[in-house]
Amino acid sequence: MAVPLTQFLASSKQSYLRDILANRGKEWTVVMGNEAGDLDTLASSIAYAYYLSTYKKTQSVALVQMDRIDIRLRAENLYALSLAGITDPASQLLFLSDLSPSASNPTTFPSNKFALVDHNKLDPRYESPSAVVTAIIDHHADEAQHLSADPRIIQEAGSCSSLIADYFFPSTTTTGQDENETKFEIPTELATLLTCAMLIDTNGLKPKGKAQTVDHIAAYNLLPRSSLAPEVDALLPPSLTGGDLTIEQQEQVHDIPALQQLTSTLSTKKTDLSHLSTYDIIRRDFKEYAYEIPSSSVSATEGEKINIKAGLSTVPLPLEGDWAADGKLLNSALDWMDRRGLSILGILTTFRAMKHGDKKGKHEREQVWIVRSESPESPTFLANLANKLFAGLEASEDLQLKEHKKFKVDVGDREDVRVKVYKQKNGDVTRKGVAPLLAKILVG
Repeated sequence: MAVPLTQFLASSKQSYLRDILANRGKEWTVVMGNEAGDLDTLASSIAYAYYLSTYKKTQSVALVQMDRIDIRLRAENLYALSLAGITDPASQLLFLSDLSPSASNPTTFPSNKFALVDHNKLDPRYESPSAVVTAIIDHHADEAQHLSADPRIIQEAGSCSSLIADYFFPSTTTTGQDENETKFEIPTELATLLTCAMLIDTNGLKPKGKAQTVDHIAAYNLLPRSSLAPEVDALLPPSLTGGDLTIEQQEQVHDIPALQQLTSTLSTKKTDLSHLSTYDIIRRDFKEYAYEIPSSSVSATEGEKINIKAGLSTVPLPLEGDWAADGKLLNSALDWMDRRGLSILGILTTFRAMKHGDKKGKHEREQVWIVRSESPESPTFLANLANKLFAGLEASEDLQLKEHKKFKVDVGDREDVRVKVYKQKNGDVTRKGVAPLLAKILVG
């Protein structure tokens, strides 16, 4: 019988915190999603830690890479967690703020074994001479790190949670459990949590959308094991053994009322940010990147490298809204850049514009890029860095950026800031596509 999910979370958190006080943290594998903390990354980390602990008998704990107080920034996470029985996530989950302040230092972080889900490169804060990445399951661009990780599954998918499910219940698309092994038993609550993440990332498995074959297969494996089973079992098409579903079969799954209702509820909660400040909206869905760029590309100095940090925030709101009006966007963005030590911040909006009575609206994307410098960096450095970034972005055939004619950001008499605002004509490119482009522009 499967171990209840809430029992696992309580036990692993308490035991891990107790063991690190006794200097036994290196006996544990820390499973982490990315720092954005979206539902997919949260569900994937919880699920893989549960699998390692209960099935592989490896002491594992899921670490949420944020402060405990920041769990409130994502209403869709709170709702999905509640469906999985996690009604008090602030106390039930393990957050960075549960560890000592010195834990952010790689020489003092209490553990050195990591499993990465929903990203595939260990953050520098966890690196140390003894650090090892034991496993990777991810759907982002491969950064070619940690090649000895086992499993090391990096493939295209609408949701990382689908790859997790496919690893638990192997199909023809990935290499999962050995066929001779005892089958993994997943609790209903965990199957429900993974289902929520899969639905919100694929718009309810919408045909011709983000969902891939592996996402559809995951649906067949997760739905009968989830709390939705009584409402969906009789409505699913014939069992899938591998390969693509026909468009008709995809529509059949997408049109199941219970799935549509759950997807709608999650999406509504995700886009309702009325309770958040502009500062919170910017940091709510944020990822940070570190780059070592050639000094010759931004200054007169030859043969040296300059280390900078950049960040990408995804915001499900249009720029023409109260959250970004009257200088609030720039002031809040600069406050966040100061806190994180960023030289570059990209704010990527995604929303549906309601026009001409269209009930669904047209999907649109915008981008705001802010470049700033700190003393003793010279104005020349700032100008060169900004020009390098803006030129690279505007040359991208994938993004198809055009200068935003309606929304402007006034920097006043500030000489330490450069800003550009764009309309993104290709709405298919998400942060997953922008991040590799940013690295290519800055590093080459």
